[in-house]
Amino acid sequence: MQDRSRAVEGCANVVVLLLSLVQLAIPGVDGVTLDYGVPSVVVQLSDIHISCYQGESWYSYGKVVEDLRLFGESVLDAIGPDTVLITGDLTDGKSLLGGGQQNEEEWMAYDGVVKEFVSRTGPVLDILGNHDKFNVFDECCEHYRNYSYCGRGKRASPKGRTAVHVLVNQELVTFDTWREKFMYDGRSGCPKAVLFGLDASASLGLKSPTNFVGLVNSKDVEEATLVGEEVKALLNIVGCGPTKTPIISYGHFPLSTISSMRHPEGRWYNMGIFGALRHAFDSMYCMQGVGMAHVIAEVATVYVSGHLHSAFGEKLHRVHTIEESQRYLTELETAAWKDDRRFRIITVDSGCLSFGDFYFNTPSAPRTRAAMSDSYQRRNKQWQTSFDLNAWGVTSATDEASGAMVIDSIPIITWPRDARYSLCEGIEPLPRGMVRVMVFSLHSNLHVDEVNALVYMPDGESNASKPLWRFPLDKVDIPGESDGRKMIFQKTGNIMVADESLRSVPHVHLQIEVRGKNDEGIYVSSISDTRAARLECGFGGCTVEAYDGRAALELTLREQITLAVNWPNLAHRMYFVAFTGLMLMLVLPKILMEKHAKAIIAYHRWVSSSPWYYPSKCMVPFTSLCILSLFSTVWHTILGYCLYLITGPLYLADLLTGNLPFIVFHHGVIGYIQGDMISVPTPDVLLVQVMHLLCCIFPMTVFLGLVAGRRYVDSSSSSGPHQGLPFTSYEITVLLCIVAVNIHVVYIKAIKLMGYISLVVSPGFAWTIPLSVSLCFKRWNVDTTPRIGKVKFI
Repeated sequence: MQDRSRAVEGCANVVVLLLSLVQLAIPGVDGVTLDYGVPSVVVQLSDIHISCYQGESWYSYGKVVEDLRLFGESVLDAIGPDTVLITGDLTDGKSLLGGGQQNEEEWMAYDGVVKEFVSRTGPVLDILGNHDKFNVFDECCEHYRNYSYCGRGKRASPKGRTAVHVLVNQELVTFDTWREKFMYDGRSGCPKAVLFGLDASASLGLKSPTNFVGLVNSKDVEEATLVGEEVKALLNIVGCGPTKTPIISYGHFPLSTISSMRHPEGRWYNMGIFGALRHAFDSMYCMQGVGMAHVIAEVATVYVSGHLHSAFGEKLHRVHTIEESQRYLTELETAAWKDDRRFRIITVDSGCLSFGDFYFNTPSAPRTRAAMSDSYQRRNKQWQTSFDLNAWGVTSATDEASGAMVIDSIPIITWPRDARYSLCEGIEPLPRGMVRVMVFSLHSNLHVDEVNALVYMPDGESNASKPLWRFPLDKVDIPGESDGRKMIFQKTGNIMVADESLRSVPHVHLQIEVRGKNDEGIYVSSISDTRAARLECGFGGCTVEAYDGRAALELTLREQITLAVNWPNLAHRMYFVAFTGLMLMLVLPKILMEKHAKAIIAYHRWVSSSPWYYPSKCMVPFTSLCILSLFSTVWHTILGYCLYLITGPLYLADLLTGNLPFIVFHHGVIGYIQGDMISVPTPDVLLVQVMHLLCCIFPMTVFLGLVAGRRYVDSSSSSGPHQGLPFTSYEITVLLCIVAVNIHVVYIKAIKLMGYISLVVSPGFAWTIPLSVSLCFKRWNVDTTPRIGKVKFI
């Protein structure tokens, strides 16, 4: 009986082998029926930063507007997306010197680009970024209302912070339109996807360099929660849950950079020291708590954003786990168009999401370090020939190890799912054993001859560099696709003969190869990124299936941390840690001097007189701080000023007048708008305040200690106290270094943030060095009585 079953299996393998050879001899069969619909396509751009200073300070970023128009004429025409997402920083919003300033010329240029996109693709969904709110003191930027697509009455937002659109077949409609016209229309079926936009930009926009984090209050979180619950409930009513209709959330800020404030009023008494402490010690994991990140995780399948410009890595991707509901949220940040012309293609095929990141190369496109990862593609002779002929080209935003290559066509695998991101985990929308690919022909003169699927052994295997098996995919007829630039290829069933050795292979790598020729008869070949899959081998042969579980997402440590940590809370904790260190630096020497004054003074005199190369010389700053505590009036002045910095500017704000923003405390900005005092509780100011602590208050405290230590030694020496200038040449050098650092790190940023008035009326920004220097110009007379510590300040 066992011999008979082996014989039957052997005959079946022979039949499968013969069929496979026949398929290889006839690559690709046109006319396959379209049984599973046409995947929806969404293109994402972010941080385009249109600037009116392109020819002056922006020459290194190339011709941004011209490249956008060329992108629309070439790539968008070829892809034919259902919509284009532009996730914030539509304009640069800065003056020539870098201060926050909205320029109508930039918005008019953006308006022209958007109108061209709309004429080619349909609706454009754009959302505000932090640059679009620089120096904007109303709830919605006037230029955004006048020149953006969603701002001109097309926001389709049930609430103020959210914008919901629905992809019905290949048409993008507002959520209200879908509910009224399509919801109970059985002919339209389930929506392809829901696009859930979130505007997390600050209601009152500060100037650069703050206004970096997203800022929402409890009312905003409540609105987003209600809208999200309504969307999910209506989809479930018509049987279109997340397995059939994924919800794609989009915004400008990564979730780790959104600060969810607890107090919707934003009044100053709600953001006192206790409110600031509550914020500082909230959870540092961005997906915990009841903030906006948690709301999106409960609603959406994937969240796409921009904002960080590859500053923390080229691949800022993360799969968040929501333990309460046992769900996953995939977060995908994309780099800036301004920096390296990055764009993303997202496909939705029967409820399953796939995506690919690419560069748009032009003669003026900047070549940043991040974009240099595609250099191996641009060195390809076929790619260079196409680029020279068309003056533009597309490359895959992957490293050389992936083997991806884009020459005149872009292949994206829509099934099996991408196990690295779990974008459709638990969904089986297509038959088992199916491989399905979308191919976009970038040039109308390209004739695709064949599309092959390549199966590789896992990395580390001896034959991993050579395809284990190659099989052709069948072309699917798409109704209404006359130019043939958007194509679907698929294959179902056994693709290779079962081999006993293959049963033990945990997974394989799947890659797609597109071969075609242009009008000149030149053959070109594009290759997709690799995707983890598995072989299911049975009685009749092996099929390619979706990888079980989740494949490894190869990220650097910096990339992993960037999207995992709540950066506003971390920055606030850093401020309090630095402030605690400052207090210890003042109080601890005072305590030590109460018990060991004579020993410390004797050691300080010996260390001060020792040669500069002695290791013990490193103890001079500490012993000098101990000596500083003997000058009680100076010490108490420094201590009182440091305590004032943490609360004083907040509670004394009503005594000052000026234009918003004019005064900064450690967790917000306070000023007057039309006669009313307004508070903007944002941790953005920590970007300046933490640097002020580290670069100004810390070193100036040590500097005063050095002056005190030197004066105490001089007063007890035979030559008597110092009678000349208040500083020695060494102290002047140290002081000039501190001033130079603060001008570069603190003062210039303060002027950009609040104008020159900040150097006069904002205690904490600019008063530290003048107050410290003024103390030094006083004569410090030392009481020569034997009682240590009795020092008189005159």
